Amino acid sequence: MKTSATPIYKSTKEGKVRLTMTLDPRKGTDKEMPVCVRVRVGNIQKYYLLPDERYTTENFASIINENNRKQGKKRKEFDDFFDKIRTETKALVEVGELSSSDFMEILTERINGIRKEEEAQGMTIYDVWEQLLKELEDANRIGTRNSYRDALKRFKADMGKKVSNISINQALVDRWIARMQNPQEGRGLSASTIGIYLRAFRVVVRRAASMGVLLADKMDLFKGVKDVNRKGDRKEWWLNVEKMTRLFEFFEKGETKDQEGKEMFAPLYKVKLFRSLGLFLFSYLANGANMADIAKLRYDEFYYSNGQKAMRFIRQKTMRETDGVEVIFPILPQMQVILDRIACKPHKGALVLDIIKEGMSEERIKALVYLENSNIANRMEVIAPLVGMEEKPTPTWCRHSYATNLRDAGVPTEYISTMMGHTVTFGSATTLNYLSRYNMATMMAYNSKLLNNGKEGTKEDILEKLKAMDPEKLAAILKLME
Repeated sequence: MKTSATPIYKSTKEGKVRLTMTLDPRKGTDKEMPVCVRVRVGNIQKYYLLPDERYTTENFASIINENNRKQGKKRKEFDDFFDKIRTETKALVEVGELSSSDFMEILTERINGIRKEEEAQGMTIYDVWEQLLKELEDANRIGTRNSYRDALKRFKADMGKKVSNISINQALVDRWIARMQNPQEGRGLSASTIGIYLRAFRVVVRRAASMGVLLADKMDLFKGVKDVNRKGDRKEWWLNVEKMTRLFEFFEKGETKDQEGKEMFAPLYKVKLFRSLGLFLFSYLANGANMADIAKLRYDEFYYSNGQKAMRFIRQKTMRETDGVEVIFPILPQMQVILDRIACKPHKGALVLDIIKEGMSEERIKALVYLENSNIANRMEVIAPLVGMEEKPTPTWCRHSYATNLRDAGVPTEYISTMMGHTVTFGSATTLNYLSRYNMATMMAYNSKLLNNGKEGTKEDILEKLKAMDPEKLAAILKLME
């Protein structure tokens, strides 16, 4: 062992490469320093640090002192780290004909690869899950973080906190699905929620496999798993124009009285009930906008420059894929009825609705939007039977209803796709100027098909009424037409 101002534990040469194990003094010698192996080749020098190891000069000198038997285990740890770097160095030296810069670059890649494998050793699926949550939070993907966090909580609740890596297989996934469907206490989760949790788990498993935490073949363990989310195919989550019109007429009337004329709900709950219905209908009429976009909607310059006849927003869901897709929707007369009742008073730059407040963090906004969606779903479950509907629609139904009803009304698919803000990429273009493609008259005409307006029905409507008519009455009508 050599002695110097910075103690040296080991030093050796492999060809023209010098390796020295010591402390890294680059941030000063008056504080704790990391243990490192310093590699020098030619005029290039690099420090490879032993993770989480920091010592003062005195403490390090005491550890590497061979007479200190109590530190034998720590010296063994130093030896192992030094030997790994020396082995990789020796292998590269034997290759020969490498410049100093190429040599150091390749050595660094190999050592980083070793560290990655070592980090994976001892990690569990829970460690990978938590690591992913941290990365999502750092990337400000709060909504996805919350969804994956909820899935982790459910996994721990159903399967425990000590699931070993070797036990992660298709049978485990099947057991988890069964427990989510039929828990020991409370109601089972919906098919949609189970599907969301399984997708989160699939992402974590694939990540763990790519890191070497799980065997590579674990990536395929979901292939034989029944897709429980298909039980509630979202294509069926829609209300036709007649039912949407029925809901709007109920909103417009604003009454919740029983057959005897008595009010069914307390005043405060009644206000909340119609507010949630208003938000549901607004989402439907606003091109199927989701609540995250509705919450951030503002009375901006566009709103005033178009005579308060249209609004716009940048669809949040497209932000990561592009710079965001602009969505414009006309303010139909029925939408204005909704705004007059539940929106904030128009003020340039102000939020249209009071779902969120100014200056809130993105995480708080996500939480309030989630709460709003939940409230709407719960209150629509109360409203549906009041208007004679068996369905229990949630905010998700609005987007599907918008697309399905316009399609059934013969509106061009291009219009529907564009107005829903589906991501379109033309080279570097990420935002389309929809007004140049569809003027206000066209948007008003197409979007008016979303509700019945009390005018004469279509040929199909008339035929349906004739089919349902009493045969004697139908015969009398036909006789009059002779």
